[in-house]
Amino acid sequence: MNRFWRSPALRAGIVYGISGAGFAGANVLLARALPTVEYGILSLAIALLNFSIMLAPAGADGVVIRRLIAPSLGLLARVVITSTVLGACVVAIAYLIYDLPTRLLVFLLLGILAGGVTALAGAQFRSQQRFRVSLALTQSPNMILAFVAGLALAVEIEDALAILVVLTLGLFAAGTLGWGRLFAEKWPESGSGGPLPWAEALSYVGVSAAFGVLVQAERFVIPKALTVHDLATFGVLAATVGAPFRMLQLGVNYTLFPRLRASTTTSETRHLLQQEALVVWSAVMLASILVWYVAPAFVDWFLAGKYSLSPPLVAAAIIAGTIKVLDGFSQAIVTAFGNTRQLAQYNLLGWPAVVVGILASVIGARWGLVGVVAGAGLGWLARSLAGTYVVSPTFRKKMYGARPHE
Repeated sequence: MNRFWRSPALRAGIVYGISGAGFAGANVLLARALPTVEYGILSLAIALLNFSIMLAPAGADGVVIRRLIAPSLGLLARVVITSTVLGACVVAIAYLIYDLPTRLLVFLLLGILAGGVTALAGAQFRSQQRFRVSLALTQSPNMILAFVAGLALAVEIEDALAILVVLTLGLFAAGTLGWGRLFAEKWPESGSGGPLPWAEALSYVGVSAAFGVLVQAERFVIPKALTVHDLATFGVLAATVGAPFRMLQLGVNYTLFPRLRASTTTSETRHLLQQEALVVWSAVMLASILVWYVAPAFVDWFLAGKYSLSPPLVAAAIIAGTIKVLDGFSQAIVTAFGNTRQLAQYNLLGWPAVVVGILASVIGARWGLVGVVAGAGLGWLARSLAGTYVVSPTFRKKMYGARPHE
């Protein structure tokens, strides 16, 4: 057990799990507190917000980890600009496709700006393997949402806009605290790093964009292919059944990336991956058993029949979740070992996987939510296979010291 607990991936997974439990609890509370239409709208808005926050730093978050670039006013100004531009594009697309209310879109834009600034602060601490501070920043949206959900029940808030306003204010507070601490600390000389390379950043953001689309694929497809009630039901499913797998996926990638970059010998790399695989896949098996028996009964009891999770729907979510954890390993290996050319290849091959996931979800909508969830899972599988293909020559060398094939 001590070996299991020493695993940074597991500990990060536990932190993600606590944050995910906050997100899950928040969604369940909001599903209970809000009318179905308002909860569906809020679910879509949060999906757009979370997706945009991943892209808002425009790849700077990945580069500062790979190259240990120290925090600066110039870097902060860069993320403010990229977050604002990205936010404006997302808001325009959301208005055209989903016809969301204008006031909600204004706070969505502000939330994207605040979230991008916070995300880059978290990446700076992650580059120094200071995972507790970094996780507190990167998981702050879930923590804030949990607070807002409790507030919604306490004062009987039934408006999606009010929830988004408080969430946005919380993100601004988190970003301010994060950058304040960055500028207050003295960073090591190895953190000078020079200017941020745009080509590498764009490759990284391309990978993040494909990842983000797949993460939110079901929420992007359901409003157009099914109903608002289906969107709300999926929000409950993701919060109760999908959350453990999502947190493990993020936990694996979060800590393996910098640790694989720091590994210097083939035996060290091999031992690291074998140990993490044992720990994480044991956790996947345990999570599968728990959600199969607990989640449907809990939803029926707590939401009093307002939403229902059928066995085929739960099974589809478990299978898709397991594939997501596999993708966490694949992404960590590619981003840690891949050179700029391989990152660009991974970026390029990731987009066909996105197309597979979206198209399969749209086609699967003929069979309802089960088909949409299964279709998105196919996209994750395609992305994992793409990552394995791209990095396999370098990976063999890192694992066994063999010369990669030409």
